Amino acid sequence: MIQFTLGMADILHATGFGIFRTRSLMNRPYPLTFTKRHGPKGGNATRFYRLSDILARCRQYRRFTEEMAQQLMAADAAHRKENKK
Repeated sequence: MIQFTLGMADILHATGFGIFRTRSLMNRPYPLTFTKRHGPKGGNATRFYRLSDILARCRQYRRFTEEMAQQLMAADAAHRKENKK
């Protein structure tokens, strides 16, 4: 599914939030708005989120800026471009 593109590492890097805040941000409000994908060798699945869900959740924090939103959009666009190939 190409609409689920952002992983936890992308969110951490773009927002600069700590791991605890990012985890609570992703798990508390809507725990079912993600998809899990396994890597090529199996193993634990990685959760991927939609850009629209991430932006809606991140905007509830005072420290979230438009620059962070642009970084999230850039990461989303990069993943979409990568997955089209």
